[in-house]
Amino acid sequence: MSENKKDLKYFMRNTQTEIVTAPGPSSFKDENGKVIQFEIKVLSQEQINKINDAYRRKSMATDKKGNPLIAMGEVVWKTEKDNEKSVRHMIVKALQYPDLKNKELMDYYGCVDITTKQGKIYKHRMLARDFDRLLEVADIEHKLLHCLRHTFSTQMLRENENMIILSSILGHTTPTTTYHIYIHLLDEEKKTAIQLLDD
Repeated sequence: MSENKKDLKYFMRNTQTEIVTAPGPSSFKDENGKVIQFEIKVLSQEQINKINDAYRRKSMATDKKGNPLIAMGEVVWKTEKDNEKSVRHMIVKALQYPDLKNKELMDYYGCVDITTKQGKIYKHRMLARDFDRLLEVADIEHKLLHCLRHTFSTQMLRENENMIILSSILGHTTPTTTYHIYIHLLDEEKKTAIQLLDD
């Protein structure tokens, strides 16, 4: 947060680290055969943003021939984000026990980059189950892991990301597909803005 955006609330924020526990996957057992308890640090929004920014790259958008895209006389920029690595990094940062950054554990799984280890330890099904447990611990209503994709898309639209670029990132065949999926969001944002003006 930049100096000029700080206000009284910023200085009154809780700076203590909160650790919560949750049962690990059934395949993670201690020497007595009991499922180990994970210790998970609650990440601040600032930490989450910093991790996300580390995996975001801006580059010039081009057509199929490699020519820069121009809209209203301006070069169109595309933002590329490696969501998988970003989420994996957050898991490593949040998980205090077991510590996925442990050198011995990394050597055991043959990992050099902390963001590759979860793929060697976890399978998608396990990740989805762990996601469910984290939601339960955080007292958040059940959502599918796929909802993270929609959250990403929503945030990109709120940041005025170009629909063509977003469509490409999501792997949709046309921007029209993306538009039809997220049109309700854009309509809701407009209604909220109008209500603010009315108030």
